[in-house]
Amino acid sequence: MKRYLLFFNKVYYPGFGMDDFVEDFDSFDQCLSKLAEYSEIERKKDYFPYEIDEFWEKHTAFVFDSETKDEYEVTLKTIEHLLKK
Repeated sequence: MKRYLLFFNKVYYPGFGMDDFVEDFDSFDQCLSKLAEYSEIERKKDYFPYEIDEFWEKHTAFVFDSETKDEYEVTLKTIEHLLKK
């Protein structure tokens, strides 16, 4: 298992345990890049029950650091900003 575990649920926020697990990564930046890619794919699908702008502003993913046991909450709206740092 790699250090960073990405959890994401396309309904609203992760809440289904390992069913929300997407992938594991060696770095936090790799994790954010994959989340940006994954969210763009999901965003193009037409099945969201919310207004798309509201959904992407509030939708949340979680990253778990398996070494420090820290959990990071990332809203999809902030991904581009974080990747530019």
